[in-house]
Amino acid sequence: MIKEISIKGFLIKKYLKYFIVIFATNSLLYILMVIAEAKHDNSSINSFGDYCWYFFVTISSVGYGDMYPVTLFGKIIGAIVILQGLAFIGIVVGNITQNLKVKQEKRLMGFNGTNFENHIVIIGWNGFAKELIGNLIFAKKIALVCDNKEILDYIYEEFSPERLFVLITPYTNYDMMEKAGLSKAEVVYINLPNDTDKLIALLHLKYLYSEKKDKRSNLKLKFMVTLEDLQLKSSFLQAGVRYIIPKDNIASQLTASYIFEPDVAEFNTDILSKAKYETDYDVQQFKVITGNPFIGKSYGDMFHEIKTKYNSIAVGISKREEGNRKLIKLPADNIIINENDYILFINNSETEKIITGVFKISQGA
Repeated sequence: MIKEISIKGFLIKKYLKYFIVIFATNSLLYILMVIAEAKHDNSSINSFGDYCWYFFVTISSVGYGDMYPVTLFGKIIGAIVILQGLAFIGIVVGNITQNLKVKQEKRLMGFNGTNFENHIVIIGWNGFAKELIGNLIFAKKIALVCDNKEILDYIYEEFSPERLFVLITPYTNYDMMEKAGLSKAEVVYINLPNDTDKLIALLHLKYLYSEKKDKRSNLKLKFMVTLEDLQLKSSFLQAGVRYIIPKDNIASQLTASYIFEPDVAEFNTDILSKAKYETDYDVQQFKVITGNPFIGKSYGDMFHEIKTKYNSIAVGISKREEGNRKLIKLPADNIIINENDYILFINNSETEKIITGVFKISQGA
């Protein structure tokens, strides 16, 4: 746990020894100053109150000039007061600056935590995570957990901190990961270097967040991994992973498709990418919320109306059954659309805007 130091506590703890030294030193300097100045006719420093005023205006560099030593010995003492003030101010300003710098660095490293909710947490940074964030950030807020603070400059140049929160911490510091808002997140994608590290992280996080034992629990939290070795799929499923992506399997299927069915492969690659232009297409899902004009209507009626009016193609519907979502691809026309269903469309950048307006919700929300 990072201990934040309040300004009051900071001053008391950090500078108490300096205050003690200054008090002791100036008690002696006062005595010497008064002894030296008291016998001089033009002296303006003749009492403790006079010396305190002279000390404060001198050490603060204000220097009104209404009180000043006139004897040689008094001037020597005055020079000591000036040097003492410069040293103290330098120490105070330097330490406060350093303290603020440390606090700023901790904030940039995510130690203050995030207030994101229903967001995506990505644990692990690499080229794949970079591409994933680029594709997701327009639709969902993301919290990235990384163990290398050298990426911070790139991250904050490339992505808005309003959409992407970064936490710098070792991947084994599972308690610290709560700073990324796992107790309020929707999905955790574990993107560590190898399958063993992914499984260890999964087991720890499942223990921390999937049991009703404290305020950190998040029973709705879903876990996702990309596996290098598909033979471990059953182990990850038993450990509680909701979605498993076979990394090499997808790449090999696309490669084979490019060899034997290049048009199919090109189409698949296109719809897997975000639609940026009218010539790009993307498979998108839209949640059916209160006020949706198609609630209670059949899938067939919706399909024909959407295709005819907006040239968007519905390709599936996801319904909740016993708490789980069941995807129905190319559904029968007589399936009824209900609130909280998800409809899948093939859209380009223009039809995405239209469906967003009709459904009154952004894709993926």
